[in-house]
Amino acid sequence: MAQSTEQEKVRKGVDDPPRVKSADRALAIFEVFEEHRRPMSAKEIAETLEMPRSSTNVLLRSLISAGYLQYDQSTSRYFPTLKVVGLGDWLFEGRYENAALVSIVRDLSATTLETTTLSMRHGFKVRFLNVFESTLPIALNVRPGDGVLVFGSASGLAVLAASDDDDIADLVDRYNRRSGRVQDKIDRYQLMDEIGLVRERQYSLAYDKWLADAGAIAVPVRSDVFGAPTAIGVGGPTFRIKRREDDIIQTLLEQTAHLRPAPVASDGLAVAKGGHAR
Repeated sequence: MAQSTEQEKVRKGVDDPPRVKSADRALAIFEVFEEHRRPMSAKEIAETLEMPRSSTNVLLRSLISAGYLQYDQSTSRYFPTLKVVGLGDWLFEGRYENAALVSIVRDLSATTLETTTLSMRHGFKVRFLNVFESTLPIALNVRPGDGVLVFGSASGLAVLAASDDDDIADLVDRYNRRSGRVQDKIDRYQLMDEIGLVRERQYSLAYDKWLADAGAIAVPVRSDVFGAPTAIGVGGPTFRIKRREDDIIQTLLEQTAHLRPAPVASDGLAVAKGGHAR
């Protein structure tokens, strides 16, 4: 697996003056647990991060004292506590709001009469940060904090379209290593083809993928707008979204034009406003 640049610096012990190495290493430890998802010994953690055993022990003791790790004396293994989970819970409860983005999502719901969402990737899922539910009798009902597999939803593909290719490849590799069944694994090349199409036309479209009889259309939002790749989506019953597909796409593209990444042609070149690759 290709490690991220910052994690490589931690593993190789490369000094980066503006950064605090102990902080990098602490975060890298949680990334190791996120990757392996099981209790681990100090020896395993040190070997995985290529850190000195003594430094690893000091850092682990510090994280235990702070309440972020627990230690099982019977097995000599460490595991994160629920305190770690609580650090980011608020992000997926609609408490953090970018006023401009939220206003657009709200206006889209009023215009389309469908459920609209602002989403961000969290692990292998894309989670809904803000939701404005349709008032129609039959509607898509989701709540802030709900999540769906990032590879199998319109919002997920839109978020990935706004992400770096290396990050996507790393995400797929980690997901496939954890997938027990061959049929659950993601074909990276097929996924990149789908993402390429989303980048080119600037929206994603999905019907009956993560929820039967539900359809959704989503657009990627530049990572600098929210601080991370995000997506704005419109969802509802498949029959209604299909019937109004063209109108919803046009409305989405018009209202998010200033937020979206530059479109990318199939040859990887950015597309100019006139529609020609540059």
